[in-house]
Amino acid sequence: MRIYTRTGDQGLSSLFDGERVKKYHLRLKTYGELDYLNVIIGWSRLKNTIPKIDSVLLKITNDIFIISSILATKDLSKLPENLKTIDENSTLDFEVLIDELTSEMPALTNFILPGGSELSLYFHEARVIARTAERYVVELADEEDIDKNLIIYINRLSDLFFTLARYANFALKVDEDVWVSC
Repeated sequence: MRIYTRTGDQGLSSLFDGERVKKYHLRLKTYGELDYLNVIIGWSRLKNTIPKIDSVLLKITNDIFIISSILATKDLSKLPENLKTIDENSTLDFEVLIDELTSEMPALTNFILPGGSELSLYFHEARVIARTAERYVVELADEEDIDKNLIIYINRLSDLFFTLARYANFALKVDEDVWVSC
């Protein structure tokens, strides 16, 4: 299989179901942002030294591929049968993990600034990218029929990354940077 196909040389790209759209189409922007998020998660995994976090990150990267496949397909009947969907259980798993990690850390009493450890910064970056992807998904959902579970998943995902950023500093014994008003 060749990497280059030349089919996009005129500024068009194919969706999963074969439809050709402009490379700036909202669907492409949306799953492009999720692709970017997956790269940052890859960097996070590379920098991660906290064992219980890696399996979570690996599951998220797989989920993001599923979400991207769904978003890259207008006609969902053309998705492979074996492609699982993202449902409310995925979001509930995040909530359980967020609660578990939060219970181990000191209570949050201030706004937290991105900082501390390098791993924490990667998680903060992932949080910001997830928020951008969420805005794109919400915009797409205003124009087309998009499963609301995808919006909820990505919203909770950004909450998880915030928690992971705090937890990374906690586990690595690095002080959090707190916001101080002027």
